[in-house]
Amino acid sequence: MHFYENLKIAIKAIIANKVRTFLTVLGIVIGVGAVILMMALGQGARDEIVSELEGLGSNIIVVLPGDIDFQDSSAFSSGAQVFGDATLTSDDLDKLKESLEDKVKTVSGVVIASGKVEYRNKSKTPLIFGTDESFIKGQTLTLDKGRFISKNDMRQKRKVAFLGFEAVENLFGTENPLEKEIIVNGDNYQVIGVAKDTGEIAIGPSYNNSVAIPATTAQKYIQKADTVDRILIDAKTPAEIETIKTEVEKILLRSHGGEKDFSILTEKEIISVLDSVLGILTAFLAGIASISLLVGGIGIMNIMLVSVTERTKEIGIRKAVGATNRNILVQFLTEAILISLLGGVTGVVISILASIIISNSVGFSLSVTLNSVLLAFLVSVSIGVFFGVAPAIRASRLDPIEALRHE
Repeated sequence: MHFYENLKIAIKAIIANKVRTFLTVLGIVIGVGAVILMMALGQGARDEIVSELEGLGSNIIVVLPGDIDFQDSSAFSSGAQVFGDATLTSDDLDKLKESLEDKVKTVSGVVIASGKVEYRNKSKTPLIFGTDESFIKGQTLTLDKGRFISKNDMRQKRKVAFLGFEAVENLFGTENPLEKEIIVNGDNYQVIGVAKDTGEIAIGPSYNNSVAIPATTAQKYIQKADTVDRILIDAKTPAEIETIKTEVEKILLRSHGGEKDFSILTEKEIISVLDSVLGILTAFLAGIASISLLVGGIGIMNIMLVSVTERTKEIGIRKAVGATNRNILVQFLTEAILISLLGGVTGVVISILASIIISNSVGFSLSVTLNSVLLAFLVSVSIGVFFGVAPAIRASRLDPIEALRHE
């Protein structure tokens, strides 16, 4: 029997049992759609993060507190391990600035703060961070109005604030924020400047929705410690990155008495770490979503076993007129694969439409890749074969005489 004849018989059998087929296909649709959406979410997150990192410049070197082994998955088991211990100080930052002054574009420190920001009857929780005058020269924030944090602000530990574009909209709306006073963690701060829209789509904390204050002010009034959470170094050219990285390590080792209680990452290394973390997360989410594929596969097997029982007499007639065991096997296997493939195609279409709707709704791009679509088709066929082979074998082994007696 030719392939097209098997296909024709399979299509007729599927059409003859529309409701049963729909319910069977539904499990595969949900499974395939969920897996593709999870993979699209992971890929979209990676694309957005890489885009934002590239916005910082490909020459960025980041110094983090704590000696973190990013290749060890256990390094991500707790927030303390990921962000490191408080081992970087203002003295470290000053030594790096002094030593690298003529060798790099900028060296800036970042003190991560937390809390709420209030203006009149509005209360928001943007990213609050302390930094210095060098930060705006090498990062994604661009001055729109007013000014950025100055050396005098740092020296005098002034309570002044520079607001990101989204933070201005959230707190002030259309009102001019310059020289207005906002409350940051209970203290009054004067707004000295605002940033242009960075255009970034935030995966987490965003400079677009941020309040920057002098690092010395953040250390005194919020952190209450002379520590720095990040040191950002902008090399002049990509070729100098490794040389600068080596020099930074030497300076900090001398400053820390030979103890390597810090980590230094380049943009490429950061992306590699993110790829690893997001890869594990995406695989985990896709694995959970694939449980519905297993349920769908069991549904196919059950429906095919019912179909074999219902069509026992038909199988007997076909065998009586010359159909071989192989013909019967291929026929029922084709039917199982077709049902599974139908679910796979529908799941792909629905997941693509869902990703477009979600992307437009939340402003975050879900990237459905060709690889994920091809994988969906491969998985669909595999499910059809795996869960359809047992019913197909059972059908092929039916004795024609006993089958003809079946009522």
